[in-house]
Amino acid sequence: MRNNVHVSAIIKRLGLKGTVIVSFKLNPSGGKARDVQVVGGSQNPLLRKAAIAAVANSTFPAFTSHMPPHTLSFTVPIDIT
Repeated sequence: MRNNVHVSAIIKRLGLKGTVIVSFKLNPSGGKARDVQVVGGSQNPLLRKAAIAAVANSTFPAFTSHMPPHTLSFTVPIDIT
């Protein structure tokens, strides 16, 4: 997902950096995340928007056979540098 963090020109120009904690849900078949939301980290709205977009625009693989066969919730830090 690291390559999916789009850092806008304004974020670059302002030299903004930080970590945003994002939670989301994934179905066992993979695909797009659901219920993407910020749950912590930076309060900067530009960084929060970029972190949400990174998760929402990512496509995730199907779960492996070792994972539960039901929707799982994930919480991850998104570093914007």
